[in-house]
Formats: sequence, C-alpha cells, structure tokens
Amino acid sequence: SLFFGRKALIKRILSRIESDRPQSISIVGERRIGKSSLLNYLNFPSTRAALMSEPKKYVFCFVDFQQVRAQEAGEIIGIIYKELKRTLGDGIEIGVSQDFDGMKKLVEAIANTGHRLILFFDEFESVTKNKHITPEFSSFFRSSANNFPLAFVTASGRNLKDMWVTHE
Repeated sequence: SLFFGRKALIKRILSRIESDRPQSISIVGERRIGKSSLLNYLNFPSTRAALMSEPKKYVFCFVDFQQVRAQEAGEIIGIIYKELKRTLGDGIEIGVSQDFDGMKKLVEAIANTGHRLILFFDEFESVTKNKHITPEFSSFFRSSANNFPLAFVTASGRNLKDMWVTHE
C-alpha cells in the first residue's frame, strides 16, 4: 500500500513479461532509488493478480544476491532451485543436478507444463563481480532466454553489458 507513483513503469515491465516471448528487463540505477522495492512489488502475487491478464501462466522466482554470497555458478543455480522449490512447493519435482545441464532440464520442465519462468535477480552486480563466475554463465542464461519461455528482471547499479565486459 505504500508503493506508489510507478504505475506506468510497472505496466511497461509487465507488458514485456506478458509478451508472446517473455522479454528480459534490466533495471539500472544508483543505490537507494527503489530498485529492490520495485522488484519486490512485482513479485507480490496480489500485484500480478491485479495487473496481469493471466498470472497463473507464470512462475516467478526472486533471488536477492545481496543476501546470498554464492561463489560458483553451481551454487547460484542451487539458490535458484531452492527458491523455485519454495515458490512451487509440491508443484514440481526438482531432482536435477546443480549445474548448467540441470538448470536447462528445470527450465524445460517448467516450459513443458505450459508455464513461463520469470527470474527476479536483485543486486545482480554481485554475480558479475565474482571472479569464479565465467562468461559462460551469462552466455548460458542468455541462450536459455532465447530458447525457452524464460525472462530475467535484474536490478543493478550498472548496465549489465558494461558489467560483463568489465568482468571478462
């Protein structure tokens, strides 16, 4: 109830998520301008129920990388699994390896149920600053979004392209 003044932005973000192919979105800005609040607001089921035409077609997963300090790609994938399991409960059996192959199987399984997976990543620059995360990580997720009904909504202090180029 305290979130206000961003209705046009929220509608624009949700329209991209609801397009025929969900589109990824990068929210970039200085600290303390409300990026996390925006992601949290979009993650509320009541927000989605009120503003989306078919919210039940989507599986939303929120990961705050400020709270989680994963060291390697497998750990990040494990965090995503854990959050999806928490979100879905018994809605999907997650029994795959915590690596790129396992993530691909998970995304395929969700797609096969007719759902679209939307991953909210807050404080994403923590991932790009990690020396153990290789360019293969970003390539894998970019490729997955191109091949499956999957989109990312990331919040960071810097442009993703700039962060990955700096990291490489």
